[in-house]
Amino acid sequence: MPQNIESQVRAPLGIDDTYSGVTDELASEEESTDDREAGAEAMNVSLKRTTHDGDECIEVYAHRDPNPQEGQNNTQQTVLLARVTERKLDMFPLVSASYRQTFLKPKYNELTTITVVAEEHEPWPLPETISEFDALLESLPVGFGRHAKYGLGFKWEYRLIPHAILEMVGITELMIEPGDEAFVQLPRFHLGIDRFSKIKRSLDSITHRLRTCSLRERQLLAYIPLSFEFFADRHFVTHQPDL
Repeated sequence: MPQNIESQVRAPLGIDDTYSGVTDELASEEESTDDREAGAEAMNVSLKRTTHDGDECIEVYAHRDPNPQEGQNNTQQTVLLARVTERKLDMFPLVSASYRQTFLKPKYNELTTITVVAEEHEPWPLPETISEFDALLESLPVGFGRHAKYGLGFKWEYRLIPHAILEMVGITELMIEPGDEAFVQLPRFHLGIDRFSKIKRSLDSITHRLRTCSLRERQLLAYIPLSFEFFADRHFVTHQPDL
């Protein structure tokens, strides 16, 4: 039976932007990549056709290549990243950056699965290549990563969505489906696509306001010391910039 969401919520843990579980394809813009290879955020992925629960499907896998420097730990690792059937797309977001200790581990810790249910009369196509799979990702709601090699999941600016869900006890799967509802049916959190879009728009609005405020603050911080030095020996009135 659906459960009241509020009864499942833990006390907030506080938001930490360095939380390794929310690293995705935009993380490289948030932190320095000096002394790292240009493609360090990407990983090797492959695709194969198979069946699951009697349904024909496509599975996408992420790979960790052997590293001769690791000695006895020099083994290849293959981890399931996504599964596509005509009815739904299951994503198992992974940390894609090989320099992290959590490489190929679940990107959002206990929230291991994000499922996007297809519209009733618009089944998912079954891609035959990684390029076709990435093209399929383009049809997802705005806010999701668009490339398998970056581990899937949410784009960086929407990392607070899985973080908020992780505050709820026992949730391991986020299911995004047609509609506007939001309810818990352990271990799933069901979220209607319309509700998801509203949340995303709210986050976009807050982000825009914060960026605007940040720009004004930076302009002022730059103006004050520079103008002081310039006008220190002058005796005329100046005006602060119109921020």
